[in-house]
This record gives sequence, structure tokens and C-alpha cells, in this order.
Amino acid sequence: MNLSVEAIKEKSIVNRYFQVVLAILALAYAGAADAALTYSIGDKCYLPGPYASNRCSVRWGFSGNSSNKILCLWNGDNVSDCQGYSNYANTYDYGYSGSNALEIRWHTVWPTNDPSWPDTHAVRLHGTLMYSKTLTVASTSISNPGCSVTVDNQSVIQQTLDSQPTGAVICISPGTKVVSSLNPKAGQTLKSSNPSNKAILTNPGSGSGERIIASSNSGITIRDLVVQGNTTVRPEYGILLYGTSQKVHNVDVAYSLIGIGLNGAVNAQIDNSSVSYAGDGVACSGCAQPSIWVNNSGDVRILSTSILNNGVGPEGDGEIACYNTNNLLIQGSMISYSGASGVFLVACDNAQIIGNQVDHSKEWGLDIVNLSYPTGSDYGLFLENTVSYSRNGGAVLKDSQAALFKNNSYLSNRQGPSASGSCNGVNRRGNTAGFYAINDYSSPSGTACSD
Repeated sequence: MNLSVEAIKEKSIVNRYFQVVLAILALAYAGAADAALTYSIGDKCYLPGPYASNRCSVRWGFSGNSSNKILCLWNGDNVSDCQGYSNYANTYDYGYSGSNALEIRWHTVWPTNDPSWPDTHAVRLHGTLMYSKTLTVASTSISNPGCSVTVDNQSVIQQTLDSQPTGAVICISPGTKVVSSLNPKAGQTLKSSNPSNKAILTNPGSGSGERIIASSNSGITIRDLVVQGNTTVRPEYGILLYGTSQKVHNVDVAYSLIGIGLNGAVNAQIDNSSVSYAGDGVACSGCAQPSIWVNNSGDVRILSTSILNNGVGPEGDGEIACYNTNNLLIQGSMISYSGASGVFLVACDNAQIIGNQVDHSKEWGLDIVNLSYPTGSDYGLFLENTVSYSRNGGAVLKDSQAALFKNNSYLSNRQGPSASGSCNGVNRRGNTAGFYAINDYSSPSGTACSD
């Protein structure tokens, strides 16, 4: 039978109509079947990443995909990953610059089976957009401007900070300076005049509650210094920052009740630094004092930093503690002999704990909980960490949802005495919906368990 051109067009339109109707019905059915389906994509990524100077990693995933529909992650017209599991998470860790619009799309067939393949633009548009997020990529590099003025006399350091303009670089000559609550202006840099012979800042030791450096001003940088508490009366903080865009670089903090505090800080960074022997060396309920304390903050980065304590615990001093903070990154750091857990996260969503070594913690290696908050630290990425010789299990995950653990090693944890946890690796408690683990390793065995 021969059809006219008009008849062929009409048949094509009818077929297309039914294809659209079927697609809508399929989407409606899938939506009803997957009413609890949730998606997530990380929105912050910092260079250099764990793999290369031009690559950094973020978590993406979905859960509640009860109909196992095909869900793919796209960056523009480049497809990164496709899965049809009910629950899935992984890292997106290719080369980045600037901002990237990432999308999760539902496809009725695998992209390579789409009739339009290899036209990835057309294949992408055949998928139904389910979720999108703009991934922002930023550098962690810190500038090192020359000195505007050099100060030798400890008694005029604050006076010099006050008299110098915004953006000035105040350098301190070598030697020990006794100071209290130094407060740089917005945009100022405070540093040693000679980074190979760092100036030592210490507190008077004349009373409780002392801070050696404390500032709420934005854009300040503290670098190339030793901040060392008076051991007779330790300062409450070595450094306390509670503003925006503040940085601590190449600073060694020792013998403070809390080494570095970030309270209400936004876009803050601590890198290439060390905190040693925080707290008072006493282990007791409710009196633990962290090496680094992050609270009610956002976009905080702790990079290539060494944490060392005396190991008195449990409920002792020395952990990196985070409370109610979004987008915390701890990367390439070493946390040793904490009197409590190595890393303690409470309601710190979208945390990225990447490429760290956590050893000899007197509680858990990684402690991810909710305490009095409704939920814990959701959408966390725990990647390429080594957790060893903890008193309890390598990690506890309590009431924290959609966590991804990938390529971690758990070695000889549950050392005790009275070790908590049922396995050497991740001990899951309460609501841990969306938990996913890829290529974790444990010796002895037990990478994850319901505890």
C-alpha cells in the first residue's frame, strides 16, 4: 500500500503523540513508585584535590529508586555515570575549573543504547531532568605579600595593627612576644618577618579566658607564626576567628585549651599548620577540649594540618570537632592520639573527609552523630582515609543519612579496653538511610556493620 506524503506526516504525528503520552504515563508511574526518591550533588570543590592539582571530588547519589530506573549524572553534554540501583552514591572527580552545572537525568534506555548515540547532546535531552546543582570550584592557594611594617617590641604590636590600614602586612621579628587577644583589622596579614625563624606569640598566663589572637574582622590572614600557650595558665584559645574569609597558614599552635576556634566563620581555611597538646590533659565527661573547634560556620577547609595530642581518654582532648556547619572539608591531614574521637561531626552536612590519617584515637576514629540535633551529618563524603588503632571501631555513623564511604582503610581498630562497636570499620546506628560504601578495606575484616 502506498501512502501519500500527507498520510505519512499524519501517521508520524500520531506516533509521536503516543510516544509522548507513554513517556508521561511512565514518568507518572515512576514518580508514584518512587515517591521517596531523593537526589543529591555536592556544590563545593577545592583545588588541589586528593588525586591531582586540577581534580577535586564531590559526592553525588540517589536513594529510594524502588523501580530501579536508569539515572545518569551529566556535566553539560558529558555523561559521567549511569546506574539503575535502588540506592547509589559515588564521587564525581574529573578535571574542573570555574562552575559546572551537574544534572541527574532519568533515561528509559542506557545512553549508549539510545538511537541518537553518540550524539550526547541529543541523548542528554532525551533524559528527563530530575535534579541539578551548580558545582563551584575554587583554589585553596594563599598569597604571601611583603611586609608593610616590621614590629619587634611586643607592647606595640596591637598599636601597629590599629594604626596600619586595611590590607597592610604586619610582620613580627623573631623571638618570644607576650601578647593577648591580638586583633588584626579587616584585610590585614599578621606574620613572622622570617618564616624560617618564626616569631613565638604567647599569652601572659595571668587569668582564665585568654586568647592569643582573636578577631571577627573579615579577610584577615594569620601565617608563619608559633602560637604557644603559657603552660602555667593556658589560654582558652590559641586563635579564635569568627568572621568571613579568614585564613591560618603555616602556624604551629601548642598548649591552648582549644588550639584554633572557628565560631560563626564563613569561607575560612586552616592549612599547612599544626595543633599539639590542646586541652588540660584531663579526661572527664563534658570537659573534652578540641584541637580545632568549628561551630555554626560554613565553607570551612582544614588542609594538610597535623593534630597531635597526649592520648589521655576516653572523653579527653584533641579531636577536630564540628558542630552545625555546612561544607566542611578536612583533607590530607593527620590526627594522632586524640583523647576523644579523631574527627567528631555533629550536624555538619555535606562534610568531605578526604585523604586523612587518623590513628590511636581514644574513642572512635570518625564519630558522625546527631546528639541533640534532629539529624546528624547528612550527605557526607569519606574518601581515601586510613583509620587505625582506635579504642572503638574505626567509625560510628548515627542518624546520619546518605553517607558515602569510598576507598578507606580500617586497620586494627577496637583496641579497647571496653571497645564500642561491632566491627573494625563503620558501625551504623539509628537512621543511616542512603548509606553506601565502595572499595573500603578492613583488617581484621568488617568494613561496615549494623551496631
